[in-house]
Amino acid sequence: MTAEPHRSPTNTRFVSDHLPVRAAAYWTDCGAPGTNPGAVLRRDVNGDLYRYGGVPTVRSAVLAKPCKVGSGWQTMKHVARQRTTLVAIDSAGQLWHYRVGADGSYPGGAGRTLAGSGFENDDLLVAAGDWDGDGTTDLITRRADELWFHKGLGVDSYKPRELLADLATWEIVGSMVAGDFVGTDSPGPELITVAETGHLLLRTRDKETGALSAPKEVGTGWGVYGTALIGPGDLNNDGHPDLVGRDEAGKLFYYKCDGAGGYAARDEIGTSFPAGEMLF
Repeated sequence: MTAEPHRSPTNTRFVSDHLPVRAAAYWTDCGAPGTNPGAVLRRDVNGDLYRYGGVPTVRSAVLAKPCKVGSGWQTMKHVARQRTTLVAIDSAGQLWHYRVGADGSYPGGAGRTLAGSGFENDDLLVAAGDWDGDGTTDLITRRADELWFHKGLGVDSYKPRELLADLATWEIVGSMVAGDFVGTDSPGPELITVAETGHLLLRTRDKETGALSAPKEVGTGWGVYGTALIGPGDLNNDGHPDLVGRDEAGKLFYYKCDGAGGYAARDEIGTSFPAGEMLF
């Protein structure tokens, strides 16, 4: 990864300025996404949930118009995506799994399953994919100066937390994203963090010990995104996970990743995404 986020984007384009399209016609059900959809999800100030699907273009991607896929999400402190399942921590510290419905929505009530408790002091939630390579999806959380690993047991539950890293030796971390950004050159998903200095840092997992490697700098100037760098999945449908960042002006920028640790120059793909709204 070599491109800096603040360089002038080429072929800038965007479709998803959602303020002018707040019409009922765009708030209908989207239809169920695929098994590993590329999309940006947004929770607005009213607690409503919207999905902006990725639309591939010749060299990049844009976002489709928003589809409303949930409501009542204002009680959730943190939300992350495990493929089509949403994982959320509520204000009481309970961990919930929301599976997507046939209409593409995420209903509450019987549509969700309690997957854990005791998360009231965790201030960051990362969908780690299959972090330890055992075939089940896992989670990573942050509590104070410690990073914790939650090993998935396969069906709506996790083993007791295990210490993954002591953050006292790290640069102060804003955003954190997990994904297979290096492909076959890495033993599993990697962890990408944005340091307070604006450096974009990549750490790999040791296949034998599970320990994280020393950080590798893969970009500079990423502080413009604060705590709003997300992994939207594969937005352009080329088989590689991508990155999306939101700047202080509420603009979204897309980075096409190549699956070998590199990414293209950014493209602007949206405006009017206020800093107070959750993106994941």
